[in-house]
Amino acid sequence: MNNRGSATVEACITVPLFLFFMLFVFCIGATIYADCCICQSLSDAAVYSSKYCYLESRIRKNDEVSVMCTGVLYTQFCKNIENAKFVDKVVAGGRKGIVVTALPDATDRKVFMANASFVINIHAPIIGSFHMPRSIKVRQKAFLGYGKEDGNEADYYVYVTPNESVYHLSRGCSHLNISVEERNGHGRMEPCAFCKNKKVESGKVYIAKTGDVYHTNPHCLGLKRTVMRVRKSSVGGLSPCTRCGR
Repeated sequence: MNNRGSATVEACITVPLFLFFMLFVFCIGATIYADCCICQSLSDAAVYSSKYCYLESRIRKNDEVSVMCTGVLYTQFCKNIENAKFVDKVVAGGRKGIVVTALPDATDRKVFMANASFVINIHAPIIGSFHMPRSIKVRQKAFLGYGKEDGNEADYYVYVTPNESVYHLSRGCSHLNISVEERNGHGRMEPCAFCKNKKVESGKVYIAKTGDVYHTNPHCLGLKRTVMRVRKSSVGGLSPCTRCGR
């Protein structure tokens, strides 16, 4: 009889603390997710804009990378991040609040630094809101053509992925850029390793045109490719791709 009401008192203390902790974890997770989206979009935009540096160098008649590629970099960055609407809830000013610039590297005139500066709004329960400046930098080699003075002609750049047994000569190879189509039903196809324990919702599945398994989510890891550009001499005994290596 003396303990009557103790459970209510304990709940009044522990439930708010639990909710506070969960909301704090959600805020941290949202910040990390937005940071990853911006970093990936900036990296892809840097690779895209590096292709235009050769044209710029021909116009300026030198091999230095100038700030002129900022326009191409910013335009491609906006296209890459246009579907990441979640960033609007984390970054001050939304996607338009991200300042993207390109600066030449002081140590290598054929390299430029792609920089994305923004301010993260963190809304912590009880504590309130506070701002955290953030800057992401990507060091990208500019495409300025190839000459014999650049090194051994046989040791050129190729593209590889972590789990494949071949290398690719072109970044645009269809094995690296997967074309995905949406279907109603998967027929007799087996699910991918990441989707085998997930149910198919609304009967729609996603299948790569060159694949033999189906995916329940268009953002499945089985549909993503991590591509690295390395020297051919470092790929060991990998064989060339049957599509782009002919």
